[in-house]
Amino acid sequence: MKKALVLIGVIAWVAVLLIVITVMSGMFRGGYNMHNNMVLLKEADTSIVGITGIIVDADSQDIEFYSSGEPNLKIRQYSSKNTLEEELFVVSRENSVIRISARHMLRVFSINFGFSDKLLIEIPQNWLGDIDVGLFSGNIRLSDAFMWNNVNLSSSSGDLLLRNELTAKNLNLNASSGNIQARDGHIIANKISATTSSGDIRLQAPLTAQSISIKATSGNISLDQASVEQFAFRNSSGDIKVKSLSGGGSATVTSGNINISLSDLVGDVDLQASSGNVRLSLSPELSCNFTGRCTSGDIHANFPLTKNEKGNRATATIGETPVLTINAETTSGNIRVDRL
Repeated sequence: MKKALVLIGVIAWVAVLLIVITVMSGMFRGGYNMHNNMVLLKEADTSIVGITGIIVDADSQDIEFYSSGEPNLKIRQYSSKNTLEEELFVVSRENSVIRISARHMLRVFSINFGFSDKLLIEIPQNWLGDIDVGLFSGNIRLSDAFMWNNVNLSSSSGDLLLRNELTAKNLNLNASSGNIQARDGHIIANKISATTSSGDIRLQAPLTAQSISIKATSGNISLDQASVEQFAFRNSSGDIKVKSLSGGGSATVTSGNINISLSDLVGDVDLQASSGNVRLSLSPELSCNFTGRCTSGDIHANFPLTKNEKGNRATATIGETPVLTINAETTSGNIRVDRL
């Protein structure tokens, strides 16, 4: 009985506290946001003739890009009914660049129940300029297929999602605290760069590029298929996994495993793990010289290896007349190489 009374008292106090916070937030115009509170607050159409670049500079909105058959750039903002006028987006033109700015005012006692402002941006499908998005807190999503020039997508706290085909000259993806994901399309660019400080990088879409650079500080790196001339994968704390890779380059892990399947070589490959295992799968047609070294661990393969007396160094010649080299090293971990 006593426990029941205590429980009832706690529930009553929580209810009172929520009511007080709600009232106070209304007094300070902070309000509370619910999904069903989202309404269209502003929309704008602007000509894109002569425009070579679009810059989106926002605080804490979700940004979604769509392709349009219309001739003009269209922007729509969805938010709660009590959004301040100062928080509505502004469109300005600087020479041949359009800038879309959206700011959030500092509020007191503001409660957000999973709701986020949204900026929906529709771009004419035949436009081929530069895209630069800088977001402090929120997600960036490309929902349709695009063909742009230089693309820079950056969010300090939020995810980046590419859901369709994208062709670009240079593609730069940066999520300081969030995930980067590409799926349901083909990514084609001269240079691809993806960086996250705290989050995963999952590129399920096939990648074709001259060079690709991927770096994660705390999270996993995974690619389904990449055909490149030069690659550089670096991970401080997490795994690197590539299901099908063609190219030459390096993969380095401080604390984590490397698991790569090489379908073709166009340059030397260097794999290094400080604390973790290296697993390498080679296509049957691939020819190369292999060298492996472990400080503390073993080296295994499904083909003959020439090992030193301790067994922590190994070499092999794979295929006929190889000219390229695969080097695998681990400080604390094992090396496994299989020819498929």
